[in-house]
Amino acid sequence: MVSKKPKPRKKNSSHNPNRDWHRLLGMFITVHFYGSPYEVEVEKDLTIRKQLLDIIIIKRYKDSGFNLYPAGLENMSKHNLISYKSIHESFTVWSLMELIGHYVNYRKQTSKSLSNLLPEEDYKLYGLTTHEPTQLMRKLKWKGVSQGVYDIECVGMNVRLIVLSKIPKSANNELWRLFSAKAEVVEEAISHYQEIYLNSEHSVLMQQLYEFYLKEKLPMTYTLEQFKKDFVISHLREIPTEEVLKQYSPEEVLKQYSPEEIKQYSPKEVLKQYSPKEVLKQYSLQEFLEGLSPETLEHLAIILSQLGVNQIKNQEQ
Repeated sequence: MVSKKPKPRKKNSSHNPNRDWHRLLGMFITVHFYGSPYEVEVEKDLTIRKQLLDIIIIKRYKDSGFNLYPAGLENMSKHNLISYKSIHESFTVWSLMELIGHYVNYRKQTSKSLSNLLPEEDYKLYGLTTHEPTQLMRKLKWKGVSQGVYDIECVGMNVRLIVLSKIPKSANNELWRLFSAKAEVVEEAISHYQEIYLNSEHSVLMQQLYEFYLKEKLPMTYTLEQFKKDFVISHLREIPTEEVLKQYSPEEVLKQYSPEEIKQYSPKEVLKQYSPKEVLKQYSLQEFLEGLSPETLEHLAIILSQLGVNQIKNQEQ
C-alpha cells in the first residue's frame, strides 16, 4: 500500500509533542509486524467526537510462522488495542478506563449488531508505558507475567501492562527497548536495528527517534550526525556516479587521489575528456610552441604562410 505524501502541518500552540511519540511508536510497530498475519492501524478514531486510540493490531491472515512477538504481546488475539504513554506521561487509572472505553466502542463497531457482539476473547487490551506506573499498581490488583510485563484487573477486564524501561534484552524485545528512554538501552537497541533501518526506506523512523531523544537531551554517544553519515554511505551505490560527482568540484575530486594513482591514466586518455579549446586555454602561446616538435613547427609555418597569402589576396579583391 502506497501512502500519500503528508501535507505540511501548520504550526499552532495546541500541538502536543507527546502525540509525536505515539505516532512514531505506531510506525515502528507497523514495520515490526510486516510479513505477519497482523495489520497495524495508528490513531484509530473510535467516536463521533474525535478520540484517538494509539494503535490497533488486527489479525487479517492465518498464522504464517511469524514469531517476532515482543514481550507481553505473545497472547495477541484477533483485535489488539494499545494505549501508549510516552516519556513525559503517566499511565493512570483514568488511562486504563479510557482504554476500556475505546474497547467498548471498537467492539460495537466491529460486531454485526449490539445483540450479536463478537466474542470477548477476540479482543486484547494493552497499556504501553515508558515508566512503571506505581500509583496505578498500588490501587489495582495485578500479577507479574514476566520482567516488565503485568496483568491488571479493572471492572472485570484484564489489561496487560508493558513497562518499556524494564523490558530485558532479547532480539524480539528491541522494539520496546528503543522507547525505554534509557540512553544505554536505547543505543543497544539501535545497534540491533542499525543494519535493517540504515539499508531500508524505514531509516527515516530511526532518524526521527534520534531527533526526539536529542530534544529530550538524552546523552547518546552515537550521534544523529553519525547516523546520517552511515545512512548516506550505505545508500551511496544507489545514486548514479554522475549525480554524486556533481556535488563536488574537479579539484575536490582529484584531491582524493595520489599523483601515482592519477599517473595510471595516460595523457591521451585524460585529454580525450576535454575539447581542443579547453586544452589550449591551459597554456600560453610560448608554452604551446615549445611543446611542438621541429617537424610540427615547420608544418605549422607552412600553414600560417598559406593563410597569410590567402589573406593578402582577399584584401586585394
